[in-house]
Amino acid sequence: MNDTTGAQGYTAMARTLHWVVALLVVLQFIFIFWAEEVPRGEDLRGILFGLHFSTGFTVFLLALWRLGYRLKNPPPAPEHGQPPALQKVALAAHWAMYVLILALPFTGWMLVATAGGAIDWYWLVEIPNFMGENESLHEQLEEVHEILGLTLLAIASVHLLAALWHHFIRKDNTLKRMISG
Repeated sequence: MNDTTGAQGYTAMARTLHWVVALLVVLQFIFIFWAEEVPRGEDLRGILFGLHFSTGFTVFLLALWRLGYRLKNPPPAPEHGQPPALQKVALAAHWAMYVLILALPFTGWMLVATAGGAIDWYWLVEIPNFMGENESLHEQLEEVHEILGLTLLAIASVHLLAALWHHFIRKDNTLKRMISG
């Protein structure tokens, strides 16, 4: 993969990691919202939860890779003419999303562990239970995980709207730089 960038664009690796993680996060919400609609005991519910757990663990690993990559390869400077306050809000939102895409899978892993289970990663490899069953902690983690998920959904929605605002209202290259470099 070509990892070069122009003065104004993101590297191919940064763009790939961004879009793959974004797609997987969207799938995460689809899997969990769909699973919650399927009655308990049905095979489809178990499959959807299995996909949610597996994809969550994948997001965790990719988020670690993405964060490490970003720390070694800083993103390009903001588009010329961006107000400093807007730049600060965008930076805060980006770092909040990094925290959330790490914290959500980790709390999900802890949820599975405190329920006495292990993640069966795409039915190929078992990710071990590192905590053991703990019903009280499990209930607390369910609340935390749900709040983190809704927070990510809110911030990611604003992130998407901001990208569209940049593209259609401000008519700058912010979105184009994440699509084509």
